[in-house]
Amino acid sequence: MKAYSEAIGNLRTRIKNLTEKARENRTEIARLKEQPDTGVERCSLRSDYCTYTRSEARHVLLAYALLRGRPYLALERKCEEEPSANRILKKIQEAFGEDYPDFSLQTILDWLEGKVEQRAA
Repeated sequence: MKAYSEAIGNLRTRIKNLTEKARENRTEIARLKEQPDTGVERCSLRSDYCTYTRSEARHVLLAYALLRGRPYLALERKCEEEPSANRILKKIQEAFGEDYPDFSLQTILDWLEGKVEQRAA
């Protein structure tokens, strides 16, 4: 049980760090928008925000919700891009570290389809 609560804590910390990074990126983009000749820098920051930070935060939040026993359909009723079960599994493995429980890819796929609502860990 200790490993489970530590994993939840690890995911919470990760969510907070990603939120702070996104906030910093948006602030920097807004600051650069006011200055001339910063298009390349601004584009790079926006690209990082849109492709990495946003996607990473989504998958960490989904891993957190799965471990907390939240149904996927309550989180995302409509989404344009299906989440990656492999990335969610990787986030769960990173959160648990060496104390990783037997958590299968099929469990995550079932959760994404709405078949499993309770945590399997």
